[in-house]
Amino acid sequence: MKDEDKTREQLLEELNGLRQRVDKLEEVENERRQIEEELKANEHRLVNSQRAAKVGNYDWDLLTNKVIWSDEMYRFFGVDKETNAPTVEDFASFIHPDDLHVLSQENFERAKSERYHEMEYRIIDQTTREVKSVHLWGEVVTDSEGTPIHILGTLQDITESKQAEKALQESEERFRSLFQAMNEGVCLHEVVYDDSNVAIDYRILNANPQYEKMLGLSRDGVLGKLASEVYGSDEPPYLDIYTEVARTGNPARFETYFPPLDKYFSISAFSPGEGRFATVFEDITERKQAEEALRLFKTVVDTSQEAIAITDS
Repeated sequence: MKDEDKTREQLLEELNGLRQRVDKLEEVENERRQIEEELKANEHRLVNSQRAAKVGNYDWDLLTNKVIWSDEMYRFFGVDKETNAPTVEDFASFIHPDDLHVLSQENFERAKSERYHEMEYRIIDQTTREVKSVHLWGEVVTDSEGTPIHILGTLQDITESKQAEKALQESEERFRSLFQAMNEGVCLHEVVYDDSNVAIDYRILNANPQYEKMLGLSRDGVLGKLASEVYGSDEPPYLDIYTEVARTGNPARFETYFPPLDKYFSISAFSPGEGRFATVFEDITERKQAEEALRLFKTVVDTSQEAIAITDS
């Protein structure tokens, strides 16, 4: 039908239909833009979260041998995203020479045969030459016939945690060396409580060689045992003092005579953790005996002087 043959009502109806289609197209376009903005926002959040967590990911297409990296992967390896398209060969060159075994054919075949795999190794930043430690989680994607077609990987920079772990290990080794070589006896304990949360004993967890020498007790013979059992007493020695140290974390220092061994000790106690206390003690028996001898000598001298004074008078 020609336009001139259409009635006014028909023209208005067609115009209204056109407007509805235009409105629908605008609605679809607005939805598309909104989805696009949300995708960009999500991508931005993902990039920021990966940067904060030091996590990157990649997609290795086994059919084309092409690799796609996230932005954080480029930062890991210190390469420019704009000028360096990642390749499998590049990836191999970025790994620390001592860790190249992770790329062995054996490991590759094992990774393909298992859906999930993980490993740790070191990489070299291509800009700063800094050696970094990373942890890899990988997932193999297969086609309908079970043939591997993609490997999806997530890489996390664990350099700081590795450095902290190494520092802790070195600190523990230094402490262990000091622990073994100290002239004082050292012993670690944990407080034992009853059902009412009342301290009733304490258990020996560790002791150094000087502990054995001073007390004449075998380390292997006391570890894991209760103090009341080790020292043959109804009540564990100095339980109140040690319980307070373990409870409050406040250290204590005192000198005491220990009847079971007929010795004097200077004891320092501190808490290395909740419910635990350590004692560092020194045998001061000779010093105490010397002090007692000096006191007796002084008493004798004073008594003699008084006797002489009485005689002279």
